[in-house]
Formats: sequence, C-alpha cells, structure tokens
Amino acid sequence: MGSKARILVIEGDAGLREFFRAWLEKAGYEVITAPDADAGLLEFHSHGPDLIIINEELEELTRSEFIAIIRTASHHSDTPILAVIQGRTPTGDVLRAGADAVIRIPDKIDEIIPTVRNLLGGRTRAAQKD
Repeated sequence: MGSKARILVIEGDAGLREFFRAWLEKAGYEVITAPDADAGLLEFHSHGPDLIIINEELEELTRSEFIAIIRTASHHSDTPILAVIQGRTPTGDVLRAGADAVIRIPDKIDEIIPTVRNLLGGRTRAAQKD
C-alpha cells in the first residue's frame, strides 16, 4: 500500500495553520505547512505535494496570483488546489485562476476533509512517482 498523500497548507495565521495540520493528520494525511506565499512556493517546489490548501489571501501575492504561479509551474502544475475563503468573499477569481474547489469557512468547514478526499481521489505517494 502507498504512503500517505502529502498536503501543503498555506495559512498566515499560526493557530489556523496548526488547526489544519492536526485535522488533516488525524484524517491520515501527511501535512507540510507554510506561513506565507514565499514559503509556500518553496515547499511546493521542494516537496511536490499531492494537494494544496490555501487561505483567503496572502501578504506577498493575492491568492489568485499564487494559484496562477502554481498552474504555470513546469512540474506538478496539475496539483489540485483547494481555496479556503471566509465569509462572503467572491469565488470567481480563484476559480478562474485555477483552483479546483472553494470552501467557505466557518459555514462549510466540515466539508474540507470530504473535499480533500474527492480532490485526491485514489492518489498516494506511490502513485505519484515519476
């Protein structure tokens, strides 16, 4: 059996970052975290995650700009991206930039794990070997 799917969580708030880490690890995923867009890009290129979860906005880049950079990367450009947004923030920009799914928190927070499972499908680290 393959090893756990690897998820990169990019979240500026340390408390939320650790919340996502604990929740995803409890669901059986390997989790890498990054506090900002620069660290997120470094982790993306270093670890080739199976999925990216990105917070509403980042200080260095907008969420849409970050997604566009991932989508134009020469490797792993098809990595699924789940954008987590708060409140009534419009979803059109992130979907146009290439996000695969959007979840509003706190209303839909219970949909994160099922959405992650759906986006990953049957992916495991073994299935990702080049």
